[in-house]
Amino acid sequence: MKAAHAFSRYRVRLSTPDDFVSWRDQARAFLAAGVEPERLIWDVSNDAAPDLFAEQGLSLAEPTGQHSVNVPRELLSLLRLALLNREPARFALAYRLLWRTGADRHLPNDPSDPDVIALSKLAKAVRRDIHKMHAFVRFRKVGEVVGREQYAAWFEPDHHIVRSTAGFFRDRFAGMDWPS
Repeated sequence: MKAAHAFSRYRVRLSTPDDFVSWRDQARAFLAAGVEPERLIWDVSNDAAPDLFAEQGLSLAEPTGQHSVNVPRELLSLLRLALLNREPARFALAYRLLWRTGADRHLPNDPSDPDVIALSKLAKAVRRDIHKMHAFVRFRKVGEVVGREQYAAWFEPDHHIVRSTAGFFRDRFAGMDWPS
């Protein structure tokens, strides 16, 4: 029965493009089960064309524990930022780096590694987008409702940063009403 799964590919569906927690939990489970990076298809779109050779679910009832990875805090911070990027291959890249870190715990500190370079570039683009949002979003008064001033702002980020950046504006403009 195990031989039948040796070449299986798995489609991993994430509910939102900025759901780091779900990605982290699933990556942990796949690492513990010893699933190689090339066997995973990371997907955030609900209407993606099905892969005829990919299993839609994975029962991780028999994790081998052979690929346990202790993730350095710096790498975790880098992953959190990089996975906010719009690059479609970001989840696969991040998982591959985690997989490889299991074999070489110093890998995330190697500035010449292609995966480390790629992930760093993704994170740098996200940092820039967050800076632009902090620096250039301006609120304009658009009216009043029940004695409360109403404001609106518009910003089109290049990456999936809105939810992660919302706290900055909520804290800075504490007198405004913010939907939850």
